[in-house]
Amino acid sequence: MAVFIKITESFVLSNGKDKDLAPQYKKPIVGRFKKVKPDTICLSMDHVSFKCGLQNKVSGDLSMEVNEKNIEIKCDAIFKINIRPQHKENFLSGKGEWTFGYIQQGDYGDDVVGDITKGLKLKKVKIKSRNGTYDVVYPLMSNVKTGSKKTDLK
Repeated sequence: MAVFIKITESFVLSNGKDKDLAPQYKKPIVGRFKKVKPDTICLSMDHVSFKCGLQNKVSGDLSMEVNEKNIEIKCDAIFKINIRPQHKENFLSGKGEWTFGYIQQGDYGDDVVGDITKGLKLKKVKIKSRNGTYDVVYPLMSNVKTGSKKTDLK
């Protein structure tokens, strides 16, 4: 089932500072970016993930560029996404929180992970599990709109 999503965001991705990151993500982000050549934004709402990139862009611009030691991401584009019918109502409701995850190459390529240092609001929460309590930071994307037709987003 096809639906449309419009993302209008600009933000900066920097080296990850989490000490629990996998070794490939502890290296400088610019080197990994040049190796992977990402072209897709991965975001989620209510634990359902979506990929928005050149492979499903309908109109607009999506750019990812090196800016000194950081990656600058600018998106003002509409994407066509296929979703399962059980997610359609929630997707179109406009009530969920959209969170940025990472950038990657295409639908199945390698990814680039880092910390948002500019452009997105950061929501800090404490998560309790049987292993204890830990802090999680969610980068919120507030300029995301959805529609069942492309014309709903103009």
